[in-house]
Amino acid sequence: MSRTRDRLRQKNCAQLDSLEELGLLIDDRAKALEIIQHLNIYRLKPYWTPLIVDQASPKVRTGTKFSSVVSLYEFDRLLRIMVLECIERVEVSIRSTFIDAISTTFGSHGHYDLAHARNAEVFADIIGRHDRELQRSRNGLLQIPIRNNLHIAPPVWESCEMMSFGTLTKWIKCVLKWSLVNNIESIYDLQGSVLVSWLHHLNVTRNVAAHHGRLWNRSMTILPKMRVHNAIRYSFETSTRKIYNTLVILQYLRNIIEPDHRWKTDLVNLIDRYDIDTALMGFPKDWQDREVWRRG
Repeated sequence: MSRTRDRLRQKNCAQLDSLEELGLLIDDRAKALEIIQHLNIYRLKPYWTPLIVDQASPKVRTGTKFSSVVSLYEFDRLLRIMVLECIERVEVSIRSTFIDAISTTFGSHGHYDLAHARNAEVFADIIGRHDRELQRSRNGLLQIPIRNNLHIAPPVWESCEMMSFGTLTKWIKCVLKWSLVNNIESIYDLQGSVLVSWLHHLNVTRNVAAHHGRLWNRSMTILPKMRVHNAIRYSFETSTRKIYNTLVILQYLRNIIEPDHRWKTDLVNLIDRYDIDTALMGFPKDWQDREVWRRG
């Protein structure tokens, strides 16, 4: 066992040596060794890479401390937690409005009826996916497909709670008739499939965060619609692909779902605590003066 520990210590010491070669300053080597024992340095790499000023060498900016890289990682970890918590609030609200839209228009099992879908091929795929989710949720007790056995299928207010957020998003995006999509969007004062775009974007963001992916300065691959009819359009920053616009969406929806929330206050406190350069996250200089951020 001691030999194994010795080899691990040698490996960690060599890794710290490589970080010092990059130009990172390590004030407390013992503490740094303790950190990388439980935090793989390759997980930290995305947090020092933006600080490299000479790609040919490569070397980080003079005076950059290892502790600052770890601090940036910790900020990103806490940001992920905040984003996931807010997406959860949005998801629960969307489930509720989906249930209301289906049950009041088509009845308790209307979402299983092809006549109420706008795309038969995608509908079949969604029902198949939902079958599997029901199987998992009921520990395999539901042995036959619901598509041909609606008499055993759970009503929408039960089945919707067993859907993944991805399934729910795809159901709204690709299957639900536009009249119902519009009804759901109106709850959030949106229109023109804006909410559909936002849910797709938030689902991708949630998957990144849930798998410990970096959010801090990530360039988002799936962009949300930002051309909206209400005042929120002035809160977006259309020139960036960074996390800022995701946070605008979450702040806007949180304002509607939970008007007395403190999410914006918590976000500002987190940014201030870690002294973050918000420009690297796509924030405009006047972001706190923009419409959506005047609440919360």
